[in-house]
Amino acid sequence: MQSPQVSVIIPLYNKERIVERSVRSVLTQTFQDFELIIVDDGSTDGSMDVVKGIHDDRIVLISQENGGPGKARNTGVSHAKGDWIVFLDADDELFPETLERLYDVTNKHADVDIVDGAYVERVGKKTFLHARKDRKINNNFKSFFYKDIFPSTGHSLFHRNLLVRYPYDTSLRRYEDVNLIVRLLKDAKIVTISYVMFCINVEYCSASHPRLSIKDDYMGYLDFRHKGFWERMCLYQFYLGERPYYPEDVRRLYPMLRWRFDLLLIYHILLFLRRIHVL
Repeated sequence: MQSPQVSVIIPLYNKERIVERSVRSVLTQTFQDFELIIVDDGSTDGSMDVVKGIHDDRIVLISQENGGPGKARNTGVSHAKGDWIVFLDADDELFPETLERLYDVTNKHADVDIVDGAYVERVGKKTFLHARKDRKINNNFKSFFYKDIFPSTGHSLFHRNLLVRYPYDTSLRRYEDVNLIVRLLKDAKIVTISYVMFCINVEYCSASHPRLSIKDDYMGYLDFRHKGFWERMCLYQFYLGERPYYPEDVRRLYPMLRWRFDLLLIYHILLFLRRIHVL
């Protein structure tokens, strides 16, 4: 039997109330040449019973001991048969044409590694749009700094070979996705499209609380050495956002950054220039 073009991977952990909605959003896609790999990461609720009650030959169900979302996604990639990967969290939903729109780009851009689309967040009855433009990205880190790209779950298509070369760091339990993105941006050729791909259901999202140990968090491993300007600014932006959560650890790990007022000034100048449309 011919392998599917796209593998959709859902890491599943205790999402009994919402997982069926997520799975159905995949099964009802206008693009049908896919497999759906669901990796149960040691759920302790009825999530597995819900999934087992959905009968479709395209579903591949895998169970493993709890190891975190990074490990679950790596497991999915190792079992994937498609050349292209879409990650979807078990509490989010694809819109009907998502796979079709994402895959169409790969036929127009033969050298593309990542396709990144727009998405919305649903908070109660309100939705917030994270827009994209139809374009090929020329400077990955600059675009990431300005949030023009954020290749991640639900709204992005990844070439499988890229994820085999750059797997998730399973030692991280917080911001493992940002760690992966920073590594991918060094090599990936990225195209963005304006179509709205999926919805984050904030009501069901697990809150991203700081870890007891910074060693479990990407914040504990920022390395500014031998980096280009825009990559360093991306890391500094992340540092500014996360330093309040680990004040003592941050002073120990990055003693000089708190006194780098030159970096802070550059950071604010860059944001100002973007607001007045200079950059």
